[in-house]
Amino acid sequence: MARAYSGWPIHRPTWPEKLDTNHLRQIWRVELGPSYSGPIVAGNRVFTTESKDKKFEVATAFDRETGKEIWRVQWEGALSVPFFAKSNGDWIRATPAYDGESLYVAGMRDVLVCLDAQTGRNRWRFDFVKKLEAPLPDFGFVCSPLADGEFVYVQAERAL
Repeated sequence: MARAYSGWPIHRPTWPEKLDTNHLRQIWRVELGPSYSGPIVAGNRVFTTESKDKKFEVATAFDRETGKEIWRVQWEGALSVPFFAKSNGDWIRATPAYDGESLYVAGMRDVLVCLDAQTGRNRWRFDFVKKLEAPLPDFGFVCSPLADGEFVYVQAERAL
């Protein structure tokens, strides 16, 4: 149920007519490898993923204020997509999920990796191909994980 309260001041900032260098300024920048994943901004951290050397997947935590790398973790995870999709790249696709303690990264080879968000330490990993005898996905793990309470939801395939 939505309720409206009267008497509370409503602060509505005035938006500029256009955004330019007077309104935006770059504070820091880092170069990343290829990825379809978006960054996760949470508290004092920025979490990113990328593919490296067509062989590894990388998750990195940066300090939100300075851009300084806090931790970086990598694992084997490359996958070559079919020829008709090559123009879209062979890199990690899913944006990670963050629940306040853990970062959940869906890697290209149908592996879900759970990392401690403070340290980058591997908490656990679930390999859908090995554990469920699922086929390796043609286009990689595309669906981003969804963290909700004590559960993490993903879309994955299982062989029948």
